[in-house]
Amino acid sequence: MERLDNHDVPHAPVLTRGEMINHPQILANDVIVEHDHPQAGRLRQTRAPAIFSGTPTDYQRGGPGLGEHTQEVLLEAGIAQDTIQALLQTGAAIAEHNHESD
Repeated sequence: MERLDNHDVPHAPVLTRGEMINHPQILANDVIVEHDHPQAGRLRQTRAPAIFSGTPTDYQRGGPGLGEHTQEVLLEAGIAQDTIQALLQTGAAIAEHNHESD
């Protein structure tokens, strides 16, 4: 780094994960957000790259589980409920298991 500095070569250090998360620029720009995920627990992720004062980004939850929205997505795509049930029964589509009905 010193040699690069001495020769006016643009460069930056390669940071470890801990160094990056605690870097003053990352902290000043609130780049890292944390939220609780129902299965994975506390998660850290980067915020949306752009910040708009009139439409702030709201992190409501983590990513959906496998099959969590299958039926809603297929219905919205115009697929009939009986076709969706057939896709689920044959394994061509997956829906999140409902533990309440066990």
